This record gives sequence, structure tokens and C-alpha cells, in this order.
Amino acid sequence: SQEATAYTIKAGVDIEAKFVQLSALAAERNIIVKDYISHSVVKAGNQILLGQDTGKGMIFGGHCEALHRVAANQVGNEAYIPTHVRAGQLNELIKVHHNLEQELATRSHEMAQLEAILQKTQTADSIRLGKILLDKSQKIQNTIAAIQDKVVRTQDLLRALEPEIELQKKAVIEVTRTVYPNTVMTINGTSRQFSEKTQGDIWVQWGDALVEQEKVEQAKKAEKAKQAEQEIVNRETKD
Repeated sequence: SQEATAYTIKAGVDIEAKFVQLSALAAERNIIVKDYISHSVVKAGNQILLGQDTGKGMIFGGHCEALHRVAANQVGNEAYIPTHVRAGQLNELIKVHHNLEQELATRSHEMAQLEAILQKTQTADSIRLGKILLDKSQKIQNTIAAIQDKVVRTQDLLRALEPEIELQKKAVIEVTRTVYPNTVMTINGTSRQFSEKTQGDIWVQWGDALVEQEKVEQAKKAEKAKQAEQEIVNRETKD
């Protein structure tokens, strides 16, 4: 492990440190810190993990952001220093997905129009097909092929986005011990500001709020039980 102080560091895989202070870190995968991240801007393409085996595991001051999970023992401190922790970028991915779908629809429509024009050209009397018309036909075919390539690339991008969107829906912020006032948690664009000292928990996005994961599971079980009861009532009514 190394110590990072007042540095800007970028890594292609993981960054591991005993502590991070007054620094800007970016890792494609994980940022793993033993004791604390203090007054720093930290971004990870997968997880930010603090104090997972040993160490204080604290985040206070600055901004910490991971695509899938942030896990720490403590967020904020007794001085109530503003601390921002973020997990997930679902809203951004959904926008990209929507734009790609629109692009796909536009290109597919263009290709259908050109194929219709090409069909009319090719069904014309072959004797009357002059060089100009043949050249036009070839240009249309080339354009269709170019659009087809764009369609395939767009479809590939959409397929690649879908599993990542599902992962983003599961983004969490986990705190083992304490969350202090002046902490702001954001998961997939939904934020919660803590105004009082709060026992640690696992927070997830649920609708337009951040709630404890256990409450979400309880709500899902209650909804499932309600549906089961309604099915029984429906069957009894039919009988």
C-alpha cells in the first residue's frame, strides 16, 4: 500500500492506499483505502472500499464517487464537515440508451426509404436503364450499406449498455458504523442529506428516495403478500 497526499493519480485498474488526503484519484476499477479519504475528489469505475479488513475506514470532506458501490465504516465526522458520497450513474446511462434508440429508429427509417427507392429503380424497364440511373442505383446501394454499418454499431452499443444498466440499478452505499450530519448521499441521481447522526446501514435508491435496503426488501415482501392475498380473493370470487 502507498500513501497519497496532495496528488492527482489515475490508474487503469486499482488504487490502494493507507490514506488519501487533499488528492484527486481516478481508477478504472477499485479504490481501496485502509484508514481514510479526507478532503479529496475520488472516482472509481467499480467500487470505493474503506477499512474492509483493518483500518479506520473513514470518508470526510470532498467527493467520493463509484459506479457500483461505496463501502466505509464512517462517513463525515464530528466536526460535521460537508461530505459527498455518490454511487451509480443510472440516469446518465438511460439518457445514452434513449439517444441510441432514437438514432437506431432514425437510421432504420432512412434505410427503409432508400430501399424503397432502390426497389423502384431496379424494377424499371432494363432497356431504359441508362448510365445515370445505374450510377444513382449504385450510390443508393452504397448509402444503404453505410447506414447498415451504423445500425449494427448502434445495436452493439445498446446490447453492451443493457447489462451495465442492470448493474447500476443495484448501486449501493454501505456504512458500517456512523453517518454524520452534513453528509450527502446520492445514488443514481437521487440524493439524501443527513441532518443528524445516523446509525450505519446499506442505502439504495427506491423510487425518488434513498432508503435502507432492509426496508425495500420488507416493502417487496409486503407487496408480494398483498398480491398473493388478492389472487386468493379473485379465485374465491370466481368459484
